[in-house]
Amino acid sequence: MKKEYAKEYATALFDTSLEKSLIDIIKDELKIVSNSFLENKKFIKILTHPQLSKEEKKEIVFDVFSKVNHTLINFLYVLIENDRISDILFINDEFIKLYNEYKEVIYADAYSTILLSNEQIDNIKFKLTVKYRHKIVINNFIDNTLVGGLLIKINNEILDYSIRNQIINLKSHILKQS
Repeated sequence: MKKEYAKEYATALFDTSLEKSLIDIIKDELKIVSNSFLENKKFIKILTHPQLSKEEKKEIVFDVFSKVNHTLINFLYVLIENDRISDILFINDEFIKLYNEYKEVIYADAYSTILLSNEQIDNIKFKLTVKYRHKIVINNFIDNTLVGGLLIKINNEILDYSIRNQIINLKSHILKQS
């Protein structure tokens, strides 16, 4: 599926969820549904099998996800009708982007040589919140290729506070001065 189709479907589900004040419920349940597709590849094969009718596929979806909100079930029916059920993972990704934008949340990945303390993470969150004017959620990863310092990836932007980058900048500055 092309990204624009995934975004269109995600936007339709997002808008409907927002209108019905179900945005948080749909986000959580859509994640559960998409994870079930991710964990069980046979499930996608069954729901895309050409010998099963669309009605049979809808019955399977209803049986498997009977506890899921009716709005999401109807959305899954639309995906079945339009032969897009196999694209649920892309749609979920786009939905999460819309949700985070709506909730004004930005996710950042912080790479360091050791795990950051809660105090360090809170300090980084504060500075990024001021800069981006959104709530920041930080995922901390250990990167043994860093000599030291910190590398942050946020909104397709890289904030490089690594020792290696500082040495490169210092070297460049020295060369300009000579």
